[in-house]
Amino acid sequence: MNVLDRIANQSRAAAFSPGHKALFAIGMLVIIVGFDSVFVSVTALVIVAAITLLWAQVTVATWSKVMLAESTFIAVSLVALLFTTAQSAPADALWGSNIWVGWIGITQSGLQFLGELLLRSVASVACLNFLALTTPLHDLIRLAQKLKAPDLLVDLILLTYRFIWSLYETLQAMRTAQQSRLGYSSYRTGMRSAAQLGARLFIRTYQRMDALNTSWEARLGGMNMPVWNVRVHQPAYLLIVALGCTLVLAIVN
Repeated sequence: MNVLDRIANQSRAAAFSPGHKALFAIGMLVIIVGFDSVFVSVTALVIVAAITLLWAQVTVATWSKVMLAESTFIAVSLVALLFTTAQSAPADALWGSNIWVGWIGITQSGLQFLGELLLRSVASVACLNFLALTTPLHDLIRLAQKLKAPDLLVDLILLTYRFIWSLYETLQAMRTAQQSRLGYSSYRTGMRSAAQLGARLFIRTYQRMDALNTSWEARLGGMNMPVWNVRVHQPAYLLIVALGCTLVLAIVN
């Protein structure tokens, strides 16, 4: 069992309806994107964080690590939006220089736009993290099947999910083997080990996934993958109420 599935299965919210959790996460995401407002983004982030930590009882350490990693990735990807180009320096320019095509630099309005976009992105990620940290994959697959999702799409989701964690497990095993042989004892040795790890990782992962695909075809004969689920879920009306309250606050604001 991978890390996400273990956290989701240990969560208190695992016993509740995946349909209600999916409706809450997607509904909050739509509200955040639809209402382009700082107030809505902050409100949604606070509500989702409170429900994830208090109601679902996901540990603060786990949630913080996931959010920090994803927020850092988002912040790095938005660095390019920090700079503004114009024919001449704007009135709210904070820093910049003239180049042969015009002016490039940082403006106060650009910083404000970047901050709002970063906040909206982090709040949106928090909604998806709630679903990932509280709903095991087999519950999501069963929900997709109940909603009449195409069988091919469901199979592709399963194979892609397994491929991602197969890649991660292979990386961890190979890195552990290198560390046991003092492969990272110095900078020079570490760089050589990292190069060898990158060269062998693709081949090893391809071999594992090829074996997985062969075994799947041999056992199922090209039919759809069965998903076993006998858990009886409880309704989660609290999530529907929270979603409705957030929508009302967004409309009133």
